[in-house]
Amino acid sequence: MISKVSIIGSGAWATALANVLSDNSISSLLFSNNVNKVSEINDVHNNKSVVDFKLSNLISATNNMNDIISYSDIILLCVKSDSLLDYLKELKKYSNNKKIKFINCIKGFIGENNLTVSDAINSIFDKENIDYIVSLLGPSFAIEVMKKDLTCICAVSDKKTAAIEVQKLFSNNYFRVYTSDDIIGSQIASSYKNAIAIGSGIIQGLNYGKNAEAAIVTRGLNEIIKFGLFNGGKINTFLGLTGIGDLLLTCSSKLSRNYCFGIEVAKSSDINALIKNNKKTVEGLRTIKVIHDFSKINNLDTPIIDALYNVLYLNKNINDEINSLMLRPLKSE
Repeated sequence: MISKVSIIGSGAWATALANVLSDNSISSLLFSNNVNKVSEINDVHNNKSVVDFKLSNLISATNNMNDIISYSDIILLCVKSDSLLDYLKELKKYSNNKKIKFINCIKGFIGENNLTVSDAINSIFDKENIDYIVSLLGPSFAIEVMKKDLTCICAVSDKKTAAIEVQKLFSNNYFRVYTSDDIIGSQIASSYKNAIAIGSGIIQGLNYGKNAEAAIVTRGLNEIIKFGLFNGGKINTFLGLTGIGDLLLTCSSKLSRNYCFGIEVAKSSDINALIKNNKKTVEGLRTIKVIHDFSKINNLDTPIIDALYNVLYLNKNINDEINSLMLRPLKSE
């Protein structure tokens, strides 16, 4: 019977998942480098900088990685993708060859080699020190989970028993977890959708309307499927919660950082300055470059990604890129 979970991260999603666990009578320990945040969680049971909700007494925090290892053999990863490798390296220093159950909640490509999260974990930890890796992915905003709004996501692993264990760990009357074995497809879809969300935000920022919004989401899904199948994903994944479900959510709400960033891009007179001064986590920015470069090497047709790359990395005019998309050679769907 699982009673404790360690969580690396103390942002909105980490806090929301800790809250789900507490509703299931499971204690959690969050890791943060911010001493003030650790004190706030432990002393007043709140995390106001990310989600202003009263937290359960079952939720605590630490800034000591050794505490994380000692607390539980289940470690949930919930940090920015560009910081994951550093956290994994630090975690390994304290692990003492302990066999760890990893739960991944990160949506993005990792490191200079653009690894999936699963590959990143395997690059740091030896196989004998990994009990399992399960990705917990799908359409979910932290604030809605904290409010106990109905949410459905997926526990993804090639190890069925592991996926079922995580499914049971988090599921309750407002948070329903399905299982899937498509590691590649779910992680690609969860990353790619952030890029399309930036495009959807640009459409919103330019006031193009719902027709255009529906078009970019639908044609974006087409790109995700082609890219995902090329890399070994399964078609059902892209038509499920980690595919179209997450895509629809991220491309249509101002609770999405990538969508909001796209709106800012559309209204900006200096996109370079906007990117340089951006302090928010916008995973889609890096994802656009990763997918663009991979697609060029492998001769994949990703016109939306290409247009976004041209605007964000080559300083091309937004309206010219949209015009080029609309005037591409006609074809069947």
